[in-house]
Amino acid sequence: MTSKNDKVIASNRLGFGAKPGDLVRIGNEPKQWLISQLKRPQALSRKADKPESSKSAFKSYLEFRNKKRDQKRSRNKKVNDVADVMNLSQAMRSIYLNHVMVRSIQATESGTPFFGRLVYFWSNHFAVSADKPQLYGMVGGWNLRPFGQM
Repeated sequence: MTSKNDKVIASNRLGFGAKPGDLVRIGNEPKQWLISQLKRPQALSRKADKPESSKSAFKSYLEFRNKKRDQKRSRNKKVNDVADVMNLSQAMRSIYLNHVMVRSIQATESGTPFFGRLVYFWSNHFAVSADKPQLYGMVGGWNLRPFGQM
């Protein structure tokens, strides 16, 4: 016999918390509710704009790096490393914040919160970190990949 506590525990610990109607949808089989989510990952919510891909962000980073390399090779006296790095950091930060917004919308709108919770766990546990400003724009895309984004 499944208690209401089992439903709440499944919803809170293995999802993002119960939304209105979730406890009814979970029914008397919280384990089955969780397992069924693994069979049908959900696409990104239509409420979120499609974020820039990690591939695109990486391309921007490579262009920046190549530009700096070419400037140093040509001994260009007008090289402004600090300003260029700040511009790159701001661009990557903007991409990263957009990814965070999309992930937040997905977490609140998803019909498969267990799947989303697993994505968050594994992407945080094994993937990449936003410790370096150059990586900001690439990190978020890894968390969206299982939701259908590249």
